[in-house]
Amino acid sequence: GGGGLATKAGADLELVCKESRGGRAGSAALGANAPLKIDRNVVPGGKISINLKDIKNVMATAHDIDVPLPMSSQLLEIMQALKVDGHLEDDHGGIVQYFEKLAGVEVKRKEQ
Repeated sequence: GGGGLATKAGADLELVCKESRGGRAGSAALGANAPLKIDRNVVPGGKISINLKDIKNVMATAHDIDVPLPMSSQLLEIMQALKVDGHLEDDHGGIVQYFEKLAGVEVKRKEQ
C-alpha cells in the first residue's frame, strides 16, 4: 500500500523506497519489491499462486490448532482478489496491483 500512497501523493517512489530501507521506519519488503513496483515488472520470480497455496495451508493449520491469524487472512483475501483479476501468475511483488486498484493509482517511476 505504501507505494500507492507515495505515488498518489506525488512523491518520487524511488527516493521513498531508498529512504525507507534504513532507520527505525525501515521496510525490507518495500525495499526488496521496489524495482518490481517502479518498473512494472511482475514477471514471476515467486508467483502469487504459490504464495496463495502456502498461505491457505498456513491458515488451515492455524485454524486446526485454534490460532487466529487475522492479518494472514487479510493477505489471503488480497491474493484471492488478485486471482480474480487475472494476476495469479504474476510475481508476488505484483501484490501492489491490489492496492493500486483500491487507490485508483498506478505505481511507477516518477516522470523527470
